[in-house]
Amino acid sequence: MPRKRQEIFYRKDRQAWYLRVHTENSLLFRKLADDDDIQFKSTRSGRRRRSQLEIDCLLEEIANKVKASLNNNTAVANLRMSEWVEIWINQLTVRTEKARKEYRSSVLKFIEIVGDLKLASLADNSSSEFIKRCDADGLSRNSTRSYLRMVGIYLNYLHSQGLIPKITLKNVAEEDRVRGVYSLTDLEHIQAAMSERNRNGLRMVMMLRYLGLRASEVRTLPLRHIFLSQSEILIRHVPELNWSPKKGKAAILPVPKPLQEFLAQDLAARDAQETYYLDTGSGHPAFCDVSAMTKLVRPVVKELGLKGKVKPLHGFRASLVTTLMRAKVPLPVIAEICRHSKTSTTERYAYSDQSDMRAALACLQ
Repeated sequence: MPRKRQEIFYRKDRQAWYLRVHTENSLLFRKLADDDDIQFKSTRSGRRRRSQLEIDCLLEEIANKVKASLNNNTAVANLRMSEWVEIWINQLTVRTEKARKEYRSSVLKFIEIVGDLKLASLADNSSSEFIKRCDADGLSRNSTRSYLRMVGIYLNYLHSQGLIPKITLKNVAEEDRVRGVYSLTDLEHIQAAMSERNRNGLRMVMMLRYLGLRASEVRTLPLRHIFLSQSEILIRHVPELNWSPKKGKAAILPVPKPLQEFLAQDLAARDAQETYYLDTGSGHPAFCDVSAMTKLVRPVVKELGLKGKVKPLHGFRASLVTTLMRAKVPLPVIAEICRHSKTSTTERYAYSDQSDMRAALACLQ
């Protein structure tokens, strides 16, 4: 299907497709989609390059919807949100199919619940109904908050396109998270168990225990980002996995001595074709996602009687923060290690128990 050059055009400097529309009073420009999202389609078997015909049809479809929104204010006011979901998904900065699926399902669930409710009534009614349904489905309040955050991003997108007025949804209070940490004995037990059961499990535990990395950072860590001679690890964008650090912040972290010793032995025994810290042995990541990593540690946590008391992977990060705070390490330094922008976030990871209170009261004369 031929494209009208005067309407749909490509900007090489921005690597995106745009629409040029003449209205009664002005000339308008609207971004349709990034070139990468137009060229490729995500399928169950992976990403597939679209044919030229598919590209032309997709651009025409998106352009027609954008033009309809500009030329018919009455239709825009009552536009069903579902008509814009796929266009919005194509413009999200998240690239993994799992993340896109979560955004899509959250919005579609919201649309299902609000039905044909007028857009002007969203802020007044829909959040309450959505929260009630999530409660009835047995979702935690934190999951509901996450869903509402994704829906809010979608509503902001619709507002930015001039489709709806600015809408702020009612949210729910954040639940208290499990703050339990592993004791030194627990950590030694987990480390020993992984040493016997799973080599990649041991590698994972060592990195979580001694650096407190986020699980996704360990899962995607390439061997080329480990600098043993400088005793440093680099946390940065991994293009081949389409992964970036949280908020895009790269970091260089010094490696503590116990981890240095482990890495020296581990790296020396690696096969030449291995690419990642957690590798299948043939140059591929050992775990498809963080949930697979959690599943590996969960049985050991159950053996320790900590099920429901300590989060399998998050507990390592909380344990590191708690240990450093008990060692009187300044809070800003701990925040830098964890790459928290605010020390208040770091404080939330700390855990106190009876021994902490006894030590504190013992200081009184």
